[in-house]
Amino acid sequence: MIESIGQESIQVDFKTHIAKTFPSKVDKIALLVSSEYEGYYKNGGIGTYYRALSEQLFEDGWYVILLLCATEEHFQGKSKVPFLNQVFSVTECEEILSLQPIHRAILDDARSSYYEYQSFNILFFTQALVACCANAKVYIEFPEMCGFGYRTIQAKRVGLLPKCVTSVTLHSGHEWVYEANERFNVTYAHNFWQICHYEQNSFENADLSFHPSNFILSKVKSYGWNVSAAIRLPYFIPLINLSCIETPLIESLKNRIAENKIPIIFFARLEERKGLCTFIQAIKRLESSSANSCHFIFVGKIVQLNSHHLRHLDSDQYIRQELTNTYSYDICDGLFSEEALNLINSFNRAIVCLTSPQDNFPNSALEVGQLPVSIVAADTGGFRETLGLLNRDSCVYWFQPQSVQSLTQVLSKSIENYNELPNVPKIDLLQDTNVSLLQKRIEYIDNKFEFGRKETQTYPLVIVTIVVKDGDLNLLDCLGSLYAQVYQNFQVIVLDLAVENEETQKVLRNSQTKFPSIKVVHCSHASDLTSLQEWIDLIQQSSWLLFWNANNLSSVNMLDTLVNSAISADALVSLCPALVNSQNLLVQNMRLGYVSQLLTSGLSNVNMLLSTKLMFEHMNWPIGFEVGSLAKYLLATVITTGEKIAYFPYPLYLDISKNTNLDKEVLLKDSFQMRQYIASIEPLAWNERQIYMLLSGLQQIEFQSGFVQSFKNLAGYDIKTLFNALAWKVIRIIQSRISKYENMKLISFVRIRLIKFFSGSKI
Repeated sequence: MIESIGQESIQVDFKTHIAKTFPSKVDKIALLVSSEYEGYYKNGGIGTYYRALSEQLFEDGWYVILLLCATEEHFQGKSKVPFLNQVFSVTECEEILSLQPIHRAILDDARSSYYEYQSFNILFFTQALVACCANAKVYIEFPEMCGFGYRTIQAKRVGLLPKCVTSVTLHSGHEWVYEANERFNVTYAHNFWQICHYEQNSFENADLSFHPSNFILSKVKSYGWNVSAAIRLPYFIPLINLSCIETPLIESLKNRIAENKIPIIFFARLEERKGLCTFIQAIKRLESSSANSCHFIFVGKIVQLNSHHLRHLDSDQYIRQELTNTYSYDICDGLFSEEALNLINSFNRAIVCLTSPQDNFPNSALEVGQLPVSIVAADTGGFRETLGLLNRDSCVYWFQPQSVQSLTQVLSKSIENYNELPNVPKIDLLQDTNVSLLQKRIEYIDNKFEFGRKETQTYPLVIVTIVVKDGDLNLLDCLGSLYAQVYQNFQVIVLDLAVENEETQKVLRNSQTKFPSIKVVHCSHASDLTSLQEWIDLIQQSSWLLFWNANNLSSVNMLDTLVNSAISADALVSLCPALVNSQNLLVQNMRLGYVSQLLTSGLSNVNMLLSTKLMFEHMNWPIGFEVGSLAKYLLATVITTGEKIAYFPYPLYLDISKNTNLDKEVLLKDSFQMRQYIASIEPLAWNERQIYMLLSGLQQIEFQSGFVQSFKNLAGYDIKTLFNALAWKVIRIIQSRISKYENMKLISFVRIRLIKFFSGSKI
């Protein structure tokens, strides 16, 4: 089985009939990965962004490929959009790719997670594209939403996709959407935060991280994201092409609206986060004379509402319930963006309302801002920045977000000034703006291709530490696989923790005879630092340390790949998934993320890690430390402090241990020890994101009984016990972060609440 994890086994190609659809010569390819695209879906927003982006890149000479997520359709590369050369879906990847057994094993492990499965398929598609068009440079753009680019970006960082540039554009990730929708009850918290991690990690680690507005950047920064490398680059302006033809829908709607009525149009998805409820309540507060002079038109997708008191209704039911027969109104659902804009433009004059209490960089404003209409907009950064890009300030009325009173007043004013004619931006200005935005994007992309990491092999000394315990009888095979490495600059130290086990000692003596260069350090106790001092002195010779298990068999390129992955990613640690001992290929993908995961799993499945000596020297040695657990404690330190991790997505070793599934008691012990270790990490060393996630976990425990129960079932004991030690961690973090402001009142308040909560008292 060890032969099945060689370098050639990770190669992916398109099947022959698909490979033939690509041009024989192509210089530059843009692969756009998205779950939305205007023309394939009846939506605007991100779909409009990708349509505008594909058009600009196509006109600049790029070969543009769209890879659609979250669809069951199969396209086989055929496109119905002029500026898309080819279209594929993630769903058809297994059908169009020549996958090897290792790829199928990875996908089998990933199937339990929808987003993980999508992410790996995208990686495999990208590998096939790079192999098929070997002489082309490939630019790949992902939205941050759902973290679909997570595995591809991981692979690029470790040098697996050297001719690619990856980018992520910030649109509206899960955390912000939930906040904007006021959905504070996360039913499946573990899955939710895993997606959030993929979104955050992808944005922070892509070659290029774009954000269209300062508003959305400030939001994710407040969630603890690292935005130091973020580049502000507004969306392209979608140049609208309006038809003069009146469709049956337009004709029918006009026939229902009296000529003397003023069309007031709500233009957005019909949901709370778009300001639907505020708009409805403002209508009901208008003077009767103003309300009677208007016909209200809701142009947007009907969806199920999210608010606690409205979630039993969809938006159509809610609108009809609130407006009854008192007001003149229509609801227009299921329109393509172009159809909706034609509808708005068909009125000689209209008042269009953009009422989201918070918005990123809405395409709706970019589109409506080009029309000769009055605009009533929430005074948020998103709308300000968007209309500012158009230089559109004529007949624009601003109201205080979420204020029914303010919106009512501004609506009344816009109705009074209905006959004013707005000045709309000239087409030349819009085209020049798009040219400028394209030039900036291409410049960023070209710089990454030009100054990307050069492919250089380096061979620093690596000291491999193998811990041998009672019953570890596979040492000879383990050493044999190590000494077959392509990478030759390494030394092996065997830590003997089985000094009284004769069977294991016999294996050790045979190993010394066959591999005389290994150094053996005999330790009487696994957690006695005094007896381990000889080993600690020996590892000072190298800046790289590999912590290895005696039941691991390495592939011939493992060390070479791990070392260069760490160097390529500028990471402090490097690791990969394991191929476990099974008649069938079975891969254990690692889903690294947050402290809460460390607490529930204890990282029990981590049995190897390449680390810099610097990371090893700065870790806290836990009480009762066992040297065999050093790899997982090092990894926990890296995750908690937010340091970089190099993760090679393919297995580079085989785990031949007999017990791959740990029993419940072992998992509980590992989780307890991990909790104790994490609690010992200095507060100032904690990563901002991990602090935010820890506080989020505490909030969810307090308010979401369903989440608590699911955690009880997972961990096997009361979740309050799990987080008890971390309560004081939160207090220490708060103390260290805000002590300079002498805000002891806040510290006291938090301390009292946490003590009461964990003691079971009412707060």
